[in-house]
Amino acid sequence: MEIAMTKKRISLSKKMRFDVFKRDGFKCVYCGRQPPHVTLEVDYLAVNDPGGPDSIDNYATSCPYCNQPSSLQLIPLSLELHTASLEEREDQYVALQRQVHEIERRVERSIYEVELVFQSYFSDGEFTAKFKNTVKMFIARLGLAQVKNAMEISCDKIISPSLAEQYFCGICWKKVRDIEHHQNTRKLGLIDPFSH
Repeated sequence: MEIAMTKKRISLSKKMRFDVFKRDGFKCVYCGRQPPHVTLEVDYLAVNDPGGPDSIDNYATSCPYCNQPSSLQLIPLSLELHTASLEEREDQYVALQRQVHEIERRVERSIYEVELVFQSYFSDGEFTAKFKNTVKMFIARLGLAQVKNAMEISCDKIISPSLAEQYFCGICWKKVRDIEHHQNTRKLGLIDPFSH
């Protein structure tokens, strides 16, 4: 393994580095690489923020390939540095897995909140795994509040659980189309973005 000789770097605490990694989704902001395939680094962006080296906005997650100037010579990496690099990579991968797990738990809680709305109308109603995936997709596109609202509207109007689910999907798809239409119209400059 080889590593580039680099300019003197500002020393960051492990917490600050991991806060930068977490903010950037544990991916190199330049090429998208992530652990365990690379050991992430923090790139200092001195020009970004007047807050100086103490401001998280002055840093970006980078892989070693994107964070090294192309003019630097490569030198062999000592066994000690290689071991430290592998340990850092493992720490980053574990932190990434923790973040993914936390996101999955939040998504499951959100789906459950929508299911509770459904069950408040249909006490014995449960979502199938397939319908949970549909709800998950709508939450990602519309947000939890709009999805819960769509479920309340559909359950208020429809007395059959299966028909309420279908009506719910119709409401959500209409909201998605409306949002996409609004975004496309704004991109084309056909409406004033400050008109609302």
